[in-house]
Amino acid sequence: MKHPRGKRYDPEFKLRLAKEFAETDKTLEEIAQENGISSKTLNNWTVKYRKEGEAAFFKGSRGGSFIRDPN
Repeated sequence: MKHPRGKRYDPEFKLRLAKEFAETDKTLEEIAQENGISSKTLNNWTVKYRKEGEAAFFKGSRGGSFIRDPN
């Protein structure tokens, strides 16, 4: 199943798949195919996970870190 271009994925989904790759013997291709994403996308997530850990997927998305000033 292919997702439309520009699809946004939940941070939890990205983290779960990056962890699955890091903690199992499955290949990028296997995990990507099982979850309907490209192996290139999953590779990008795993690189971020290795560099920044879990925080890589939650930047700016928790605790109201972005508040727009109405003025």
